[in-house]
Amino acid sequence: MTTISVVDTNPLIRRGLKRILTERGYNIAVIAETLDEMLFSNINHKPQILILEPLFQDQLAYEKLELLRSYNPKLKTLILSISESYYHIQQSLQMGIEGYVCKSWPLETLFESIEEIEEGKHAYSKEQFQHKDKYPNDARILSSLTRREFQVLRMFGAGKSIKTISEEMNLSNKTISTYKVKMMQKMATKNVIDIVDLARRNFLF
Repeated sequence: MTTISVVDTNPLIRRGLKRILTERGYNIAVIAETLDEMLFSNINHKPQILILEPLFQDQLAYEKLELLRSYNPKLKTLILSISESYYHIQQSLQMGIEGYVCKSWPLETLFESIEEIEEGKHAYSKEQFQHKDKYPNDARILSSLTRREFQVLRMFGAGKSIKTISEEMNLSNKTISTYKVKMMQKMATKNVIDIVDLARRNFLF
């Protein structure tokens, strides 16, 4: 039977996945909160599939995942995300991740994706690209942002003001305003609300 490990910051999700996967007959190797915790545990455990909450806000996520793969070359990864954004799906594809499932989808979709990965297939469905059809420019715009711009975008998405963002980032109001203007230029908009909408419809908050 396939052995699975889980990384998710939400303890309820971790407990729930452990229960339902065990009920389905899967062996559970490690249940972890972070990739760092998984790296520490992976020395003694060799799961076949890793169910991973997307950690794209972690600048070293790709390097950590590659390190896990170096310890366990046969490891396959399935993203379990709240986001239906094509940007996140694109990021997963670029990282060589085998599948992507949204947490809002029926539970059976998760098991179907696990089975596809077990069979050596990729678990990406056509339905996952509906966001791209609706917002065709989002992934391109988000990919064009600098690390700082991306950080500011997330804060705007969370409803924070320029003053609050400048205090949290220890930067001047003028610098944050400059980031805002650059993002608006990349979006070809003059409305700051469009920045907030971009962040929220891509689950960046």
